Amino acid sequence: MLEIHDLLPVSWQLAVPEAVRGRLLDMGTACNRAALAADQAYLQQRYAAAEIDSAAACADGGWYRTGLAHQLLDCAVSFGEQITAVYTVTAATFVAYATLITAIYAAWGYVPPSEPAVTLPSRLLRAPAAHLPLVQMPVGAGTRQAVVDHNDELAAAHRRLMHAIERTARSHPLDVYDHPSRVAGRPALSVGLSVDLACGMHAYAANCVWALGLATRRDDD
Repeated sequence: MLEIHDLLPVSWQLAVPEAVRGRLLDMGTACNRAALAADQAYLQQRYAAAEIDSAAACADGGWYRTGLAHQLLDCAVSFGEQITAVYTVTAATFVAYATLITAIYAAWGYVPPSEPAVTLPSRLLRAPAAHLPLVQMPVGAGTRQAVVDHNDELAAAHRRLMHAIERTARSHPLDVYDHPSRVAGRPALSVGLSVDLACGMHAYAANCVWALGLATRRDDD
């Protein structure tokens, strides 16, 4: 199953503008739901494949059931790839915004009250260094140990994301995820979209958000 991630801990007293907290929470929730939808789509593919095997094992050949199962598998694969594209588009905007907000805080010590911009995956694939830098929270004598430790998790998530971006850029046109509706109706297995890019973006975004929560948590919380 795909991983879902912790959300911005809004129950903490965070030095983050309310609007920004709301956007990060909304985006994180949307990505978690997209990951669950991708899991469900994969389960439908397994179900259809099992139906094909079951029909083939019948003494009478199960001709009608086999035909139905093949059609169900085609539909499930097409749906799964469309969901993968939806998840990737959702995660792209989340990771671009979370990275920007967290990087600004790491550099300047404050969070600006900014609104996210819709970001297509192709924009990030073309210039990952510009849009998805490695963010590390500054560490000093009074820094909480949780912040120090989480910098390592941020670095690991960033490495995984960069690897996913590299693999995707080699395997597909850069805009293949940009418009999920265009994926619908393609012949089954003709695209072979991978969920790795979405998962990598989602994980790095969630780690950026958690780093922001750790760093801006008020001392008396």
